[in-house]
This record gives sequence, structure tokens and C-alpha cells, in this order.
Amino acid sequence: MATPHVAGCAALWVQQQKQNLGFLTSENLAARTLASATFVPGASFEDIGNGMVQAPQQ
Repeated sequence: MATPHVAGCAALWVQQQKQNLGFLTSENLAARTLASATFVPGASFEDIGNGMVQAPQQ
């Protein structure tokens, strides 16, 4: 169930970046999405990868 969550967060990052900058690159979107990941205590990298992705704050 991580895929729909990450896709939704990525769509929100796209919307925010287009509003703020007027453009978006795939590299910028990937960096923003990965940078938003937060560590989950007690979880292993094999279970959660970089962490739990976060939607941008409005």
C-alpha cells in the first residue's frame, strides 16, 4: 500500500512546486520526495526503505 501513498504525495509535491516556481523537473521531484521521508524507529531499511514519505505542508 506504499505505492498509492507515495504517488499521492508526489502529486502534491508537483502541485506545490508548480505554484512556487512555475516549473518542475523529474530530478527535483525525486529529490523532494526522498527528502521528505522520515525515519521510523524500530523499522529496518528492508521494510521501509528511506522512511515514510510526507506530503508538503500547505
